[in-house]
Amino acid sequence: MMRQLFESVCIRENGTLFEALEVLQKGGAGIALVRDADGRLLGILTDGDIRRALLQRASLDDAVAPFICHSVTTVGPEAGRAEVLDLMQALEIHQVPVVDASGCIRGLHLLHEV
Repeated sequence: MMRQLFESVCIRENGTLFEALEVLQKGGAGIALVRDADGRLLGILTDGDIRRALLQRASLDDAVAPFICHSVTTVGPEAGRAEVLDLMQALEIHQVPVVDASGCIRGLHLLHEV
């Protein structure tokens, strides 16, 4: 995914559930990448995570922090297409964030694009 496109699926750690829903709607990747002020990946949110939050009586004005999934499969910028595709198929996932050695988000692989 090109830089400007993956930027559209990012949300800051202090964002709200409503903002996360907007990112999911506009980004079209089925995932929101949650990052800190320095651009490091903290975790992800999906529509299912937000749905579970709302079922727990969270408000759309609540922060995303308590609902972030911190267990994220990532690859480095050097990962090749075949490697990423094998990983996605093995783990049955559709999105894999690309992070550098310092944990900063550098891209996003989407199954339908790989």
